Amino acid sequence: MSGTEKAAALRGVDVIATRPSHQAKGLTQRLESLGATVVEIPALEIAFASPSALTLARARAARAEIVIFVSRNAVDAFYDDAHEVRLRGPVCAVGASTAAALGALGVVADEAPQNTDLDLPHSTEALLMLPRLQSAEVAGCRIVIVRGVGGRPTLGNALRDRGAEVEYAEVYERQRPVLARSVLGGLVGSDSWVIVITSVEGFDNFCAMCLESIPGCMTERWLSRCAYLVLSERIAHWVTRRWPQSRVYAASQASDEGVVKALLANARDMLEGDARC
Repeated sequence: MSGTEKAAALRGVDVIATRPSHQAKGLTQRLESLGATVVEIPALEIAFASPSALTLARARAARAEIVIFVSRNAVDAFYDDAHEVRLRGPVCAVGASTAAALGALGVVADEAPQNTDLDLPHSTEALLMLPRLQSAEVAGCRIVIVRGVGGRPTLGNALRDRGAEVEYAEVYERQRPVLARSVLGGLVGSDSWVIVITSVEGFDNFCAMCLESIPGCMTERWLSRCAYLVLSERIAHWVTRRWPQSRVYAASQASDEGVVKALLANARDMLEGDARC
């Protein structure tokens, strides 16, 4: 594919990116370089815990034999304004970008799965396959999981089943933004968009934000007519349950590159689907 063809590969594809603003820029720039039109409508905001809660979380992690960071947000919040935090045991990261975030702070991730870099909740399954977290290694160990408030219990429960003593250090909270009616004014009722969804919570938030901003059947019809590009089959099933008639595409890789590849592979079908709607 020539440079000109690459630049036009996604021309005519309109994308709504729903990740938090500080995490969406790289993907937005990549898609725009391929000719897509991208509108950022964050469906999640990240609020760090209070200073006292962060102090408690850091003290808990400092006593652990293994510390696991489950997202880049967990890294950012845990080390926010912290001059130095000494961790006595090995550090595990849920994915490559979490490991990179730790590395940028001078913290080496001793282990991290290599098959994902978006650090999505379902990446915990890959994390559980790491040799360091197998039963023989963790039985009797004190493990602290650094995460957001109300995270999935899958990782903690599995490690407890393997004999570990598990505690959580909850260092941030996911919040639903308030969407101004004017933001949706030019979208609802227009040609269908491809909405990039990175979590079940983000999908639920986006739908709620849209319906609160412009209530009524027109918004529901628009949401059901849009295409959704999601990052796991679990999310795909959730979207289909809410909007059975929608077109849902699941990326084969949970990463920015996975999103780009899925859009390139399905662009023609997405555009033809718009014409059929």
